Amino acid sequence: MIRKLAVVMAVVGLASTAYAQKAAPTAKTASEYYVKYHDAMASAKTVDDIRPFMDADSQKEMDAASKEEKEMGVKMISSMYADITGIKVVKETAKGNSYMLDVTATQASDKTAGTGTVEVVKDGAGWRVDSETWKFGSSTMTLKKKK
Repeated sequence: MIRKLAVVMAVVGLASTAYAQKAAPTAKTASEYYVKYHDAMASAKTVDDIRPFMDADSQKEMDAASKEEKEMGVKMISSMYADITGIKVVKETAKGNSYMLDVTATQASDKTAGTGTVEVVKDGAGWRVDSETWKFGSSTMTLKKKK
């Protein structure tokens, strides 16, 4: 079970050099990148759908996992992101190459409105999500923790 959780956490450690390089021409702002990132996570069906968002270390850890662990990780990620709907970036604050996004959404499972904070970074490799935390009612959910 601990190994399965580790694989899920590796898969959730999504910021990627590979995807950032592919996405850079189409994502002009941190806000635009984040919306595309969220949509990709919510609709993921296979590891290949999320692999481009992962850094090299997370990809190696995922590659060492069993097929069942990978499938479970993708299913968990997709269901977590799919439950957060109606994403709107209400404020983008730049500080150097880091962008703090204030976001709103609805938790689909119980129709609770929520707010979130997302840090997106742009560097030589492109865009990546560094951290992501949501608050729905009295619940706080961290989807990505800054390393």
